[in-house]
Amino acid sequence: MSEPPRDVPVVEEHLSSTPIMVAAGALLLYIGMELRGPMTYVGLAAFIIPLGFLWIREDMKMWNDKFEMPGVAPGHPLGWWGMTFFLATEVMFFASMFAAFFVARAEHPGIFELGHEHLSEALPLVTINTIILVTSGFFYHYALHSVRKNNRTGLTIGLLGTLLLGATFLTIQAREYASLINEGVVFGDGGDAFSNVFYGLTGAHGFHVFLGLVFIFILFVRAAKGQFNAERHLAVDAIGLYWHFVDLVWIGLYFVVYVGVI
Repeated sequence: MSEPPRDVPVVEEHLSSTPIMVAAGALLLYIGMELRGPMTYVGLAAFIIPLGFLWIREDMKMWNDKFEMPGVAPGHPLGWWGMTFFLATEVMFFASMFAAFFVARAEHPGIFELGHEHLSEALPLVTINTIILVTSGFFYHYALHSVRKNNRTGLTIGLLGTLLLGATFLTIQAREYASLINEGVVFGDGGDAFSNVFYGLTGAHGFHVFLGLVFIFILFVRAAKGQFNAERHLAVDAIGLYWHFVDLVWIGLYFVVYVGVI
């Protein structure tokens, strides 16, 4: 058996338990959100700590060790396919949420008509917020285009712009929630069919935006350290898929829930 050329690095296998810890933390978080109370904060900590500290430390070490993730047919690395399959499950998750919205609206048309009147008052601000989130997607595209051209400055500017616009989106959404609560549109035992489905849909999306901002902040820190270039930017590619998915889901929410085109 012939030996590999000497200029080709021999890469050791990379094994980690951190993804399992992150998944377990996500499960605890969802359980905590269902049970409410202190369990929610326990689940959030169990999810964020492995994600924000352990996983990023391992990722940086993999970069320093020049670890290369093997490619698979039709040519994308395993990490890219991992994000793709994850987003496939997210499509099913949000599809079920939209289905719950349509079923509840069909069963309680009067309640949803009244609820839509509350949303109509917030529509101008929500429209601006939609433009902000979509614009963040263009900033991310600029970041991805830049890293492929070895433009480190463009990469950091694109990621920073995405972070700022994403944070602005969540801030405006929190303001919208506060206004709706003051009008009596509340979530939980005191809420009706419309408010529970509305907060469930938009809140789930908001949580995904928050996670995306965590991921992008990690990318920003790594980009500032010079850990991406034209040859190695798998994380930027994968999170780009996630962020554009978040944008698309919100566009669907905007037209279905707020505008009512369907």
